Amino acid sequence: MLGRPRKSVSFRNPQAHGSLISSQNPDGLLGVSAAAAEQSIANLSQLEVKGPLSSDQAAAVKLELQRLVAEGAGSIPAIRRFLQQNRDSSLDELKGGSSVGYPTLRAGIFDALRQIGGTAGESLLADTLHSTGDPGEVAVVARYLDELAPGQHREEVVNAARETLMQLTQEKSKADVGPLFQILQNYGDGNVVSDLTKALPEWYYSSVIALAGLSGGQGIPALIEQAQNPDDRRKSFALQMLAQVSAQNPEAASALIEQAKSGEMSDRAWSRIAATLMGEQYQFGGQLMQDRVPGLQELQQRTRRTSETGNETFWSVTALPDEALSNQRTALIDQLLSVTLNTAAIKELENARTALRARVK
Repeated sequence: MLGRPRKSVSFRNPQAHGSLISSQNPDGLLGVSAAAAEQSIANLSQLEVKGPLSSDQAAAVKLELQRLVAEGAGSIPAIRRFLQQNRDSSLDELKGGSSVGYPTLRAGIFDALRQIGGTAGESLLADTLHSTGDPGEVAVVARYLDELAPGQHREEVVNAARETLMQLTQEKSKADVGPLFQILQNYGDGNVVSDLTKALPEWYYSSVIALAGLSGGQGIPALIEQAQNPDDRRKSFALQMLAQVSAQNPEAASALIEQAKSGEMSDRAWSRIAATLMGEQYQFGGQLMQDRVPGLQELQQRTRRTSETGNETFWSVTALPDEALSNQRTALIDQLLSVTLNTAAIKELENARTALRARVK
């Protein structure tokens, strides 16, 4: 078996993989191309690795994947049969190992399908989207489908994320759900707000990050409701996410000011808000920071975070706001200072204002 062992991949709908060998790509395509693809799949499946990948082994994996791409649609039947086996191998490089470029063999296969493209490659990726129960695979396949057919699989992608979340809830799985919430945030619209609010008890942080990031501010009303959460840790995180999007969303900024007027924000909340306004942001692992928060420039630090329950993984990044964003946030700080009497809040906000002003000089 190639690489370090990995448990079989979770399926939502195992039958989906058998549904498509269309008239445009029948098994009659078999021949030299298909035979070569079968050999490449066999080689990938049989290569034995103990410990870090050697440079020769890494090169062999890359070569077989390249051969699958070179055979084009003729590789589809062999790839389909491999995916139907519900097997995978880890290619995560141990220290000292050679890079392959993919965390798992299936990830490499998905990229080969992306490169093959056409109706055959797109269709088999769509089958995989309908069948896999692995959050990371759902996210990767969704991205490749959107690259091959922009916008055409959006509804399928959102439904796949919903179904996978439901399955993980039923199984009480500890799998990282971040990729699924990132899908709901990036591909969803106002219709996913109810999905995200229902997920709050189980996956609070991921739901809040996604609500803050929905296009057009569609998740802000639900996020404002979470700013009333009786759990101070969770309330502080919701307030922090409101601060994160306050420059782009006046409703979020107004909610922060109203909370400040109420005098019900803890020192923890004020500390987190100040850190956010200075440049700390929360996001999912697969995001580019600049895509989520316009105006942030040089990345200074990136830290992986895990929820208290251990089933949520996300990232905090610290970056420098540009002049326009610094000015917007300084204006918000001035408004917050004008309505709070909390001495700890005043200290935090003044420090944040000084730091922002220093950056635009």
